[in-house]
Amino acid sequence: MWSLLAEDWNPNLNLTRKINKLIKNTASGDIIVFHDSEKARKNLEFLLPEYLKFLSNENYKSKVFE
Repeated sequence: MWSLLAEDWNPNLNLTRKINKLIKNTASGDIIVFHDSEKARKNLEFLLPEYLKFLSNENYKSKVFE
């Protein structure tokens, strides 16, 4: 089961607020859901690189599941 939901499918998503919430609530072992869809594309293009940068800066290791 997932721990955090990016809500990247939401066209009214406040991206700055969401990335800050994801960062604040991230803990080791979390499973974060991002969506690979046209509906989520705009938000995903902002959120995912920012989140991966955060994980790298904090020395988290990540794994992609499809």
